[in-house]
Formats: sequence, C-alpha cells, structure tokens
Amino acid sequence: GWESFRGDWLLDPGVKLTVHALTTTQADGLAIAAADYPQSVVAGVEAESVSVRIINNADQDVRDVPVTFDIAGKNEGTVKVTVPAHGTASARFRHDFSLPGDNLGVLAVAGGDSPVRRFHFNTRVIPRIPILILTPHAAEAKGEDGTFFLKAALTPSADSPFAAELMVPSAATPADISRASVIVLADVSSVSPELVRALRDRVSNGGGLLFLPGSQTKPDAFNATFNGLAPAKLRRMLSASTGRQAFAKAVIGKIDYDHPAFELFQRPHHGDFASLAFDRYWEVSDSQLCRVPVRFDDGRPMLLENNVGSGLSMLMACPPDLTWGNFPLRAIFLPYLHQLMRYMAMGTEHPTAFLAGQTLPRPAEGQTLRDAEDKPMPAGVDPVAVRDGFYTLVDDSGKPLFRYAVNQNSSEVDANRVDPKEIVAALQSEDIQAPVSASRPAGQDSSLGPRREMWAYILGALALLLFAELGVANRTTEQ
Repeated sequence: GWESFRGDWLLDPGVKLTVHALTTTQADGLAIAAADYPQSVVAGVEAESVSVRIINNADQDVRDVPVTFDIAGKNEGTVKVTVPAHGTASARFRHDFSLPGDNLGVLAVAGGDSPVRRFHFNTRVIPRIPILILTPHAAEAKGEDGTFFLKAALTPSADSPFAAELMVPSAATPADISRASVIVLADVSSVSPELVRALRDRVSNGGGLLFLPGSQTKPDAFNATFNGLAPAKLRRMLSASTGRQAFAKAVIGKIDYDHPAFELFQRPHHGDFASLAFDRYWEVSDSQLCRVPVRFDDGRPMLLENNVGSGLSMLMACPPDLTWGNFPLRAIFLPYLHQLMRYMAMGTEHPTAFLAGQTLPRPAEGQTLRDAEDKPMPAGVDPVAVRDGFYTLVDDSGKPLFRYAVNQNSSEVDANRVDPKEIVAALQSEDIQAPVSASRPAGQDSSLGPRREMWAYILGALALLLFAELGVANRTTEQ
C-alpha cells in the first residue's frame, strides 16, 4: 500500500504522526514476486520472452533454485538461480507461441508446492491479422501515394504478421468487412449505407477501424457518412505554415507513451518521432470525448481514438503521403504502423489474467464456467475465483471456449517492511508545533499575515520597475 503513495499530500501543521511497526513473524522461504509474459501474440512472429522474479524472505542465500516453465503440461525449460537473502533474482525463457488460441503456461519455483511459488498465465495466439484497405486509389498504389506506403509497410515480407488487401469501396461487400480484423479507410469520403452498417457491426463486435482522410476527402460527405463511427468530424485542411514563422512545418508536440500502441517507443533506441515534419494536416471538431494519444506542436490532435461498442475507431489527421509530410520515409513509420494495427486488432481481446478473490466474467446463456478443479460454478451469479489455477469457459456441448488464469496476489509476498522513519518523513509537516488559533480555521498557517505583507512589498517593487522600464523605452524611442 505504501508503494502507491505519490507524495501529493501532507498532514496538517500541528498534527504529529507516530508509526508503530507490528511485531510479526518474519516470512520464510521463496515466492514469485512478479511475472512478465505476452497476453496475446500473432502466429508466425519471432519467439517471445517470458520471465519471472523470485523473492527470498529468508535470512540466508538460497542457491541453485530450480525454476521451470511449462506450456500445455509440457516442460519447455528449467533454469537454476541464486536468490540472495531478502533479495530477488530473475529467470528468463524464450518461447515460440505457435498454437492458435489458448496457450496455458505455468512458471514454478522449486516445484511450485504452494500458490505463491507458481504462476499461471494464458497467452492467446491469433492468426495473421487480416487488414482490408478501402481506397479509391487501389489501382494507383505507387510512387508518392499514401496507399503504396501503407501496403508496403504492412506486408514488407512473406512472414509479415499482417495480411493486407487493397480494394475500392464500390467493390467491397459486407462479407469482406466481416472477415477483416482491421479496416482502413484511406482518402474515402463516403461509402454505401449497406457498407456503413457492415462497418458498424464489425467494429461494435470487436474490430478496428482506422480513418486516413486525404486530399480528395470531402469533409461534409465524410461527416455525414461516418457520423458516430469516426472519432471526430473533419473541419478543414490546414497548411502547416499557417501561424508558424521559425519553422514552416508541423512537428509532433506530445505523445502519450502510456498508451498501449506507444509503450514500445518509450524504451531507449526504440524509435524517434522528433524527425517527423508535416506540410499539412486535417483540423477536426467534436473531439472532446476522444482519447488523443498524439498531438501536433500547436496542440491540435494528430491521432484520435474512440470506442464503438467492443471495438476501436481511430483517425489519423495526416495520411502517410509524401505530399503531406515525410512520415512514410522515416524509420519509425513501419514499427508505428505495426504497433497501431496490433493494438486495434488485439486491444479488444478479453482479459485472461485475474487474482484470487476477483470476479470473473459471467458466462452467457448456454455457457458454463468450470473452476480450477474442473467443477461447474453456480449459474446466474457473478463467479468469484476462489483459488489459483485455470478456469475454463465451455459451451453446452462441453467444448472449451476461453480460459482464465488466476493467481494469488503477488504483492503480498514481500515481507520486507517500510522503515517507520520514512513514512513519518514523507507525511509529517516540518512544523508540528504550529499553534492552532481559535480565531481562524484549524490547519490555517499562522504565518499567513506576514507572508501577505511580504507579497505586498514584492508587488510594489515590481510595479515601480515596470513604470521605470516604460519610461526608459519611451525616451529611447524618441531619440
């Protein structure tokens, strides 16, 4: 609990804090303090990293601790680590997750004879992400056209995690829409009402929709067609030189690196957005309810996001076109686009990780949730995970549909205590003896009067300096 304190408040002056440490028996032995694993991956991509951090609460070092990694009941590796007394050590593995669907893994320390020595996880493997690009320029995907760079970046080689298909909107059918995990509308002003309904259904059920308005996009038609689907409305195209004097190009002003699509880039040497320069971009409106992960240097949104049902709708205010900026030619473009597509395709995946004591999603009609001992849980109530293990959602025929991995709360295994002096120093006001006067509210600083007088003198001096500066400036101008 103390680790979550952000230092954003203090006790009132005059309040003295005394912290008493509880007399408890020191925890003994080894436990898993944390684990890191991919929650979902795309089939055919490189091997992924799986790691576990072990803590030793004992007074002696523990050497050659076996740590095992199992997938689907099969051992995929064992390493031995030394964990110092009251310290931690990490064990790392690499695994090629290739089995489509649920991949059930268990990390165990010294045999995993207790819940704090084993960790369950489920890595969901999905096939290559099908992406449908609707654009009137499908036959012109070459040269400076943004569709060319889009297609080239998504399928740079045969082992790409994406399967991208170009199509003109008039040729697309609702079946084409339903087969795609992500649909990209590149420089599209409008589509048929039938296709709008198909897009809405696909996104509402968990798909991704990315708008890339371009030079031929008509704002009025766009806003009328995609009202409620697009994250915001288009207002007008802006030249980057408008309002800029020192540098007549727009640059990236702010990025939310906590956003799942940009977490990768906050690591050192994982991409630099500072070299991007834009000649023009779209100004949008009605974006108050949107999430804006990226903004231009003038504060206008560059990337917007909104939820539509269970899916995601995003809009990029500057298409990947050389007539709009240099983004497609920068090394950051390919990993940016890949991260964005993965996020839109997998960001709506249902969570698989829970803690003992938490409530699991209630099964739908015709479904049953079986607990860690493979016993059916009561229907009609919110299922609570009582113990660690794998909980399985099955249909009425008993076929597994989804699996949840449940673990004990690992934050409780660290037996080290915070020094009481640290808590007092962080919360206690410097002057704990400040008197509380009956003539003013409790907690009000008794030195407030002298401080106000000091500020009056400072403001008077600043006013004198201001008038003096104006007088010197006027005389200099007359001369």
